[in-house]
Amino acid sequence: MLETILDMPETNIVGSHTRQWAITGTDCPALAAHYIRSVGMSEVGKGYRIIRHRPGFSHVNVCLEGAGRSWNNDHWMRFPAGTAGIFPLAVPHGGMWANEPWRMCWVTYVEPPQKHPLIAGSRIEFVHVDPRPLEWALLGLYHEFNRANEPQAIAHHAALLHLAVQRAVQAEPNTSRLARLWENVDANPAHPWTAAELASTAHMSEVHLRRLTMAELGRTPLQQVAWLRVRRAAFLLESHAHTVEAAAWDVGYRSTSAFTTAFKRWLGRPPRGR
Repeated sequence: MLETILDMPETNIVGSHTRQWAITGTDCPALAAHYIRSVGMSEVGKGYRIIRHRPGFSHVNVCLEGAGRSWNNDHWMRFPAGTAGIFPLAVPHGGMWANEPWRMCWVTYVEPPQKHPLIAGSRIEFVHVDPRPLEWALLGLYHEFNRANEPQAIAHHAALLHLAVQRAVQAEPNTSRLARLWENVDANPAHPWTAAELASTAHMSEVHLRRLTMAELGRTPLQQVAWLRVRRAAFLLESHAHTVEAAAWDVGYRSTSAFTTAFKRWLGRPPRGR
């Protein structure tokens, strides 16, 4: 049976190899004004492991450099730079060191029940972001809070930080991520795509990707890969620049027979080359 995050004991191990700093809303009223519980930045090292079954806060975690591992609803995934994890209240989540450098920052929220939550829903999402605005706002807040400590400047940095989080939460709807995914596949048809790699590229679980692809296209992710390969091959053959064997090879088929079968299935006719 596949182990889920709920099968693992809750842990909050930062470890001696991780360096980090944090500012809490209790210590910084300007953060509390936006219902921000805490903010911080980490350079993650060996031994780092966080498992939470029912967290009492929502949060955004942004990878600034390197990569770690993060729980993504039903599986562990690589969490690379330029990605924001959007984690709703009470949804199980986890993160751990992945044997490579990992620098990240986070913002956690505790909002009153009567307020519409900034991070809604019941599923973790991963989106592409430019991490620099959030990083700059965090560093500005850190230096102002720990040095000049001028309340108006701190409030300014806190507002910029909250705005950066809002933009991350609103970034990259699933349809945009799917469009980006299929553009990538179409540009690299010979790559040996798997369902797991497609899901990782789209920053979502295999189950979620399959659900979205079926709803939008009426076929599975791997069927969409096959369709894009056949469509590209048809273009190559119609340009009279390729033999059937060459077109098959260029779009990822190592068997002409398998290519011919797929071509007929999708286009209703056998391929014809020069």
